[in-house]
Amino acid sequence: MQSTTQTAPVSKARVWTGRIISGLVVVFLVFDSARLSLCGVSTREPFGPTERSALCN
Repeated sequence: MQSTTQTAPVSKARVWTGRIISGLVVVFLVFDSARLSLCGVSTREPFGPTERSALCN
């Protein structure tokens, strides 16, 4: 038994908009995780380290 599903056509502009928004989210998450790992913020220090570099502010 074969099931057929039909999808509505999507414009190229809408596809590229979705890709750009997804890319921005990924870039934000990568930079945020890099900043947190470089600054040494851990879950044991809820307010972060006492001395911070310019990147960590």
